[in-house]
Amino acid sequence: MSIPGSAVPAPEWPVGDDDPFVTADRIPDGVPAQSVSRYGAPQWNMSLLQSDAHAAAVTVSWDRYDDAGLCSSMRRAGWCLINLPTPQELLERKATSRVLWRSPGTIYGYLTQLRGFANWLTGRGIGALAEVTAEDLEDYAVHIRDRGSDKATQILYAISLLWGYSPHLPAGDRIPMPPWEAGDLDDFLPERGPRNATPPIHPAVMSPLLIWALRLSPPGRSASDCRPRSPSSRRGPPSCVSEPSWSSAPPATVRYPARPTAAGSASPAPTWPDS
Repeated sequence: MSIPGSAVPAPEWPVGDDDPFVTADRIPDGVPAQSVSRYGAPQWNMSLLQSDAHAAAVTVSWDRYDDAGLCSSMRRAGWCLINLPTPQELLERKATSRVLWRSPGTIYGYLTQLRGFANWLTGRGIGALAEVTAEDLEDYAVHIRDRGSDKATQILYAISLLWGYSPHLPAGDRIPMPPWEAGDLDDFLPERGPRNATPPIHPAVMSPLLIWALRLSPPGRSASDCRPRSPSSRRGPPSCVSEPSWSSAPPATVRYPARPTAAGSASPAPTWPDS
């Protein structure tokens, strides 16, 4: 895989604080331009990008970073996530959804994960993305292993997107190629547990259950009586299932004794027929 931005000169950042955080071609029809959040605002209201009017509001807050310099870098990365398609290098990457344009909710998730990454860098004394090394990225992959395989995959992919947008970012915002892009992603993920974690039923328990199931099955029925259902009757029960017939059961009479005549005397128990 080629390294984005390795031979591309650093561009001058074209967006000012008073510009909308969304380019004109990304603003949906009917949304007034003056209602769009400014690039330098403390928050970006991304709800206007949603096609579903009933979707939950999505707002990105830029005041939750521990380092102002990294916040500025992630703000530029956020602009790329919103206004630029997925880099071609990552569209060709296996184990990704290969979506050219991401939804506002997905972008919000990536920016949240990148904020966690930036605050982790601050804790290590790193104040610029250009100072990040491949060893730092590998250490961060180890740091998030306890979050589960699916969550770790999302976090690592967010960092891969940050790397993928390098040609569009200033030199100070560029990170090296993540080691999971150069190698196998599974090597940096926690081991997946078994698909079915439920322990099997012990044969000593299953055998009596099967015996009782055979005893309780309708008389005269066997497994060979079950016939495949036609397509028109697939919503109904199988042909081997039928209502129990009580007409063939032997009549049973329960004899109840007369009511006691003396007050306070105990009632004798009813007499059931012999089976």
